[in-house]
This record gives sequence, C-alpha cells and structure tokens, in this order.
Amino acid sequence: MHPSRFPLRRPRRALGLSLLLACAALLPGCTVESMTVELGWGSALSTCFDAGVTRMDYTLYDSVGIVRSGTNVTCGDLIFSSIAIDNYELDVRGYDRFGSETYAATCTGMYFDGVDITHRCTVPPTGDPLLVEVRWDLSQTASFVAGTCAEAGVFDYDVLLRNSVGTVVSSSVETACVGSGVLVLDFGVQPPGSYSLEVTGYADDGFAYWFGNCGVSPSAFGQSRCDARDDP
Repeated sequence: MHPSRFPLRRPRRALGLSLLLACAALLPGCTVESMTVELGWGSALSTCFDAGVTRMDYTLYDSVGIVRSGTNVTCGDLIFSSIAIDNYELDVRGYDRFGSETYAATCTGMYFDGVDITHRCTVPPTGDPLLVEVRWDLSQTASFVAGTCAEAGVFDYDVLLRNSVGTVVSSSVETACVGSGVLVLDFGVQPPGSYSLEVTGYADDGFAYWFGNCGVSPSAFGQSRCDARDDP
C-alpha cells in the first residue's frame, strides 16, 4: 500500500473512536437528543418577567443522582442534552432582583426516552397564605365600631396590596359587597415580608367614605386585620 494513503486513514479512525467514546459516555441510552423543561412561575403561563424572577438555581436528578445543576443563572427555560434514558426530577428556586427566594418547587415525572421532548414545570410562590380580615366602621366618629360591609352600608370597595418595596402585588376595583358575613381577602401564598394594604369603601352614591391603610403579612397560623374607618 502506498504510504501516501495513511494520512487518509487516521482521521477516519479518530472519528470512529471519538464517536464510540461519546456514545459510551451517554450509556444507558446513548442519545444526543434533548429534554426541554418549560418553567411557569406561579401559573403555567407566567414568565420570569411576569413573576419578577431574575435569577434561579436548579438541580436535575436521574435515578442515580445529580445529573446537572446551576446556581445564580439567568431565569429561563432549561434544555438538557446528552442525557440518559431515565426518569428525572428537577429542583428549582427562583429569586427576585433583591436576591430573595420567591419561588420554589420539585417537579417529578419527567421521563426522557431518547427523543426530543418537552416537559412543563410550574413553580409556586415560596411563603405562606396572606389572608386579611377587613372590618368596616359603623360609628362615623373618631371611635371605631367594627361591622361588616353590609352593616356599614358599603356598596363596593377597591383594594391595593403592595410589598415592602412598593410593587403592586394585587389590586381590584369596584368589588361588590355581597352577603352579610365577615370579609376576608385572600391574596394566596406570598413570600415572607411586610405588605401594605389600602382598602377604600364606597356608598351607593358613588362617594368614598371608608378608608383603611394597614400593614399586613403572610402567616401559616392566622390572618391579618385591616380596619376601614368612616372618618367624619
């Protein structure tokens, strides 16, 4: 065989060896397809921007142990390639621009069978329920006398909830006063911290007579209270 042919053989052997080693490294499964995990923050369709999540940590586990991980990475969907055929679970923690953990979850049941696949992981807020009992002033004097919105004559009310840095967390306008029982506002699970709640009550003439400006906070053991006063 002519010596000039040897240089043509070496790249082919090297290529075959590299493919064999790459395949061995991927066992079991030996695949280069990818598994995409789309992250929803608080709800399936809520994006990083919607939830105020700027950075995140993640750890991907297979049936043996940790496969991939990332710390303080930019918030976004995750793509995992060159992984084995297996069942996976994903730990995710999301942080706001101040570095506070605001979302966390462990998503399970993500099976990768060697072909491109997309799973969705919905990450709920970290924290406790934020419930606020609102009492309405019956006195029309400087002394507060607690009552329900029906007893006070409140026709409808506005609500504005802000977190400790002034960001609006929840708001509603012209919510009708219905029923005769105690009004408890449910803001769902919220991250730990101090919140400010503004409540404005309107009579059936369209004028505002009741005003509440209260500090509230999430709690696993109870609810906050806000008194809306009818100032003379």
